Amino acid sequence: MNVKDIEARFSKATSEKSVWDSLYQSVFRMTMPNRDSFYIDENIPNNWENTALLTNVGCEAADGFAARFQRIICSDGQTVATLQAPDIKGFEDNVGQRQFDSNVSRSINKCLVPNLKNYLESAYDLVAGTTVCFRTFDKLNKRFYRIPIPIKDVALTKGFSGETDGYYRKLKIKREEIPYTWTELDPRNFKLNGVPTTDSNKDEEIELHESTIFNYEDGLWHYYVTCGEQLLVDRTSEYCDFGSDFWTRKPGSVYGIGVGVKALPELNQLNALRYYATFGLMFRAAPMWLVNQNHQLDYDRLEMKPMELIPVESTGKDNPSLTPLVLGDDPNTQQWNQAQMEMNIKAVMLAETIPNQTNEKMTATEIAARTNRLNTVSNNMVAVAQHMIEEDVRWLLWKFQEIEGFYPEGFPIKQYVENVRVTLASTEVKNTEQIQAIAMMIDMFNVAAQDGSLTATALNKPKYANRLAELLRVEDDIILPEEDIEANMQAMAQAQQETEMAKQRAQLAREVAVEAYKNKVNAGEGLPQ
Repeated sequence: MNVKDIEARFSKATSEKSVWDSLYQSVFRMTMPNRDSFYIDENIPNNWENTALLTNVGCEAADGFAARFQRIICSDGQTVATLQAPDIKGFEDNVGQRQFDSNVSRSINKCLVPNLKNYLESAYDLVAGTTVCFRTFDKLNKRFYRIPIPIKDVALTKGFSGETDGYYRKLKIKREEIPYTWTELDPRNFKLNGVPTTDSNKDEEIELHESTIFNYEDGLWHYYVTCGEQLLVDRTSEYCDFGSDFWTRKPGSVYGIGVGVKALPELNQLNALRYYATFGLMFRAAPMWLVNQNHQLDYDRLEMKPMELIPVESTGKDNPSLTPLVLGDDPNTQQWNQAQMEMNIKAVMLAETIPNQTNEKMTATEIAARTNRLNTVSNNMVAVAQHMIEEDVRWLLWKFQEIEGFYPEGFPIKQYVENVRVTLASTEVKNTEQIQAIAMMIDMFNVAAQDGSLTATALNKPKYANRLAELLRVEDDIILPEEDIEANMQAMAQAQQETEMAKQRAQLAREVAVEAYKNKVNAGEGLPQ
């Protein structure tokens, strides 16, 4: 791909992104005014002119949404995900493979857990609808960094498969720092569009275009850095260092529609109501005044604001010096139930608990309906969190091959990375259902054969022990592998069999001795005289 093609894709992506900027800016203004969003450098983020925000219900709902999402990512602060071998040919479900998966899972979680605060940042971006991150790995210290990128700084493109196939952003960097930022560049012979770096231009701010594009012909990600018509960096990789996730999307769109977008109409309505109600209160507490100064009203300087003094012509000596300007009766704002609007906003933005719309005791049907709604919300969050973690895990598995000795010699890395099964640790509570099902099955076996013979003959005890340990998330070194349990059970059975045979031999010898003694007695040889 040449520079012209790269720049054409860059321009198209940024142009399409501009349509979404105003929408996302409105969401940030109403739900996250203090976050770096779309404010220009000279503006102060929570300034009245920027936000005109008179309600914090959107901020509270955004905090609740982000906190819930982070807890789904990791509920105990220690484990984010567990890995299981791919269910494909070449990966046998045996002790060695499970031990390998367990070791890889520990390495993955050591990388992911320190980034929980960054997953929280990504959750806030999902309030608007789209979150983008940049991944980097410190091989020396084995540290993973997942860096959220403000949506205002990046544009996306989507391929025919529905997945994001392009990331584009502008970079501003000093001319002298450019050759030291990318290893492909030679600082000694670096020229920018044919112009060398000198003392007079070294501090010049240069705008660069960074494009990361998936090439469908070779199946690789191409990373480009361009400056005008000059291609500075061109590198390829099997994996993409950028990642993106969405709340919901309109078919055909590359950008997500978040809960903040859905709540935006009512947020604007509530804020406008608070805005005008506040000004009404200000006018009543500090009204405008007509000032008797014996000259006509100057309409050019008439300003409608509290405590404004308006000079007017005097009509007689009985007129007061100052006369308050009455604006009219209080508007009836009761028809705008602000509490109800706040509840609606929290419900749309999936707050921690769906508010009680009536503030009264609820019926069993209402409670069940709210419970179902919360379960649906959790399922939506789990689906997004699952995709986010899967993409990070697969990226890390690719990077782990840079660590010497991490994978065994000849290990099929590509097959493992592309097909490994990733499970969120926070969703593994569902294993309780499987444990209960196993316990119920054994109880039914014992009912069918109360002497326990059915359980003893039908249950594979080594698999039973290891499966329960897996469901209960017990450490591998506590429960022996199936082969060792089987060997120990056979040894115990052999020992019991030998003990039983020894008892039988002893019993037989005793019976023989007794029988011999009886024969002697019957022959008159065994009784003393």
